[in-house]
Amino acid sequence: MDTVTQSIEELRESLTNTREAIRKLKAQRRSIIEEIKSLREKRRELINKIREERKKVRELIEEKRRAQEEYAELQKERNEVLETYKKAKELAMRLKKEYEEIVSSIPISERELKRRIGALERRIETGRLTVEQEREIVMRIGYFEAMLGEYARAKKIKKEHLEAAAEAGRWRFFLNESSARLREKGKEIADLKKKIGDAMSSLDQLGGEIEKLDEEINKKSKEADELREQLDSLFEKLREIRESIKKIIQEREKKVEEEIIEEVAVIAKQKLRMGEKLDIGELMALVKTGEELVGGEGEKGGK
Repeated sequence: MDTVTQSIEELRESLTNTREAIRKLKAQRRSIIEEIKSLREKRRELINKIREERKKVRELIEEKRRAQEEYAELQKERNEVLETYKKAKELAMRLKKEYEEIVSSIPISERELKRRIGALERRIETGRLTVEQEREIVMRIGYFEAMLGEYARAKKIKKEHLEAAAEAGRWRFFLNESSARLREKGKEIADLKKKIGDAMSSLDQLGGEIEKLDEEINKKSKEADELREQLDSLFEKLREIRESIKKIIQEREKKVEEEIIEEVAVIAKQKLRMGEKLDIGELMALVKTGEELVGGEGEKGGK
C-alpha cells in the first residue's frame, strides 16, 4: 500500500469515526430535546394548575367577602335582638320586684282581708251600732279594701311581669337563634380562610416546582446548545476530511494523468523519430510536457 492510499484509508477511517460521533451526538441531543419537551409539557400543566388555583383563590376570597358582609349583618341583627332582650328582661325583673315588694308590704293575706271585710259588713247590717261604732267599722273596711286594692295592683303587675317574662323568653329564643347563625357564619368564614390558606400554600408549592423545572430546562437547553456546538465542530471536521480526501484523490488523479501524458509523450517522440504520423492525443501530450515538435514530423512539414 502506497503512502497516498494509506492517507486516504486513514482519512476514510477518520471520516467513519466522525460520522459515528455525529450519530451518537445527534441521538444524545435528540434525547435531551425530548426531555426538554417533556419538562416544558410538565411546566405547562403546572401553569394551568396555577391558573386554576388562582381562580379558586379569587372565588374563595369573593365568597369570604360576602360571608363577612353577611356576618356583619347577622352581628348587627344579634346586637339589636340582644338589646331588645335585655330591655324585656329588665322590665320583667323590675315588675317582679315591684310585685314582691307590694305583696310583702301587705301584712294580711287577701283571703283574710275578704273574710274580715265580709264580717264587718254583716256586723253593720245586723248589729245595733252607735254612729261612732259604725264609723269606726267603715274606716276599718276602707283600710282593708285599700289593702285589697294593693293586691289588685299587685295582680296587675304580676300579669304584666308574666307578659314581660314571656316577651323576654321570646327574644331570648331569637337571641339564641341569631347567635347560632352568627357562630355558623363565623365557622364558614374560618373554613374559607383555611381553604384560601391551603390554596395559597398550593400556589407556593407549584411556583417552587416551576422554578425547579425552569432550572432543569435551562440546564438541558445549555447541554443541547453545547452538543449543537460539538456537532457543528464535527460537521466542520467532516467537511475538512472530505475536502482532504477529494484533494488527495484529485492530486493522485493528476499525477496519474501526468504519468500517462509523459508515457504518451515518450511514445510520440519515438514515432517522430521514426517519421510516423501523430494523433491529436500524442500531439497534446507533447504540448503538455513542453516538448518541441522536431524530428520526422518537422521534416515532413519541410518537404
